[in-house]
Amino acid sequence: MIALLAVILLSQAQPAQPPDEESRAAIEAMNRARVTFEYGDYAQASKLLAALLEAGRFESLQMRAEAYRLLGLSLFYQGRKGEAYSAFLEYLYINPDAELDPFYVPPAAVSFFAQVKKEAEPRLAPLREQKRAEQEAQKRIAAEESERRRLRELEAERKRLSEISPSIERRVIQHEFWVSFMPFGIGQFQNGDRKLGAFFRSLHGTLNHLLVTDRIWMRRFTGKGEHPSKLNAIMFDDLPSLEAARRAEDARIIQYVEGLSEEEIGGDFSYSTTKGVPQRFILRDLLAHWFNHQTHHRGQAHCILTVLGVPEPKPLDLLAMYRKVPSGHQTTSA
Repeated sequence: MIALLAVILLSQAQPAQPPDEESRAAIEAMNRARVTFEYGDYAQASKLLAALLEAGRFESLQMRAEAYRLLGLSLFYQGRKGEAYSAFLEYLYINPDAELDPFYVPPAAVSFFAQVKKEAEPRLAPLREQKRAEQEAQKRIAAEESERRRLRELEAERKRLSEISPSIERRVIQHEFWVSFMPFGIGQFQNGDRKLGAFFRSLHGTLNHLLVTDRIWMRRFTGKGEHPSKLNAIMFDDLPSLEAARRAEDARIIQYVEGLSEEEIGGDFSYSTTKGVPQRFILRDLLAHWFNHQTHHRGQAHCILTVLGVPEPKPLDLLAMYRKVPSGHQTTSA
């Protein structure tokens, strides 16, 4: 019993290797024995299976178990119940939870196998517990390896991103707030229509929404500041108050971003959604989402201005900002 258990443990611990010539021969011999069994030549099948088991050349423990199962059935069908008992017992030593499928196996054989299993239960119980413990250990090892792989991939991504010019994020962020000033004071409310259709009902609602979400994100990033609980809240009814709050929030955001180190930008950041669901991302990705969200809604604001007949605003392209706020890297005026 101890020797068999050692064989089981070693076979499960060793990594699978490509089948060599001897293993291929064993597979072919097993296939011949199985076909012989299925054709009902149980005497010949039992001879082939017994020889195969004696040689012990199996690609896997599962194949060995299948050989004992077929041998037990072949012997039982020949009336050799004593030998069948021994074969089924070896089968159960390998797989203590094994069952015979009553759809394919006659009731007499199923009943005989169940009796073998019942009588062997005192010996099978320790094997069953050992097998379950090994399966749990394998699951833990797989989970640990999966986590190590995730951390390696995360570190590789951080390294790749750290090689990008470190000023990229700050330059894109600077562009976001340079553009955010543009809608104010260019006549967008000149016709008095504050309810032109948009996702947040109007240009006024859209600009308020941007301020609301910026304050939500700044609360997540800094732990400071208050914000409404609803994304469609109207924080300021009049344009001058909204513009003043917008400029103050932009200055606060710029100060926060300029104070971030490259390690912080490339590191993990955890927060909860407005519904309380925990989240975890690389801070760089959260910043990209945040400012892309602003760009999305400013595009809506630009469309509303066009519908209202407001003259084309000043260019908002990133290069246009570079010309007004030099980055120190431009080499062309294109």
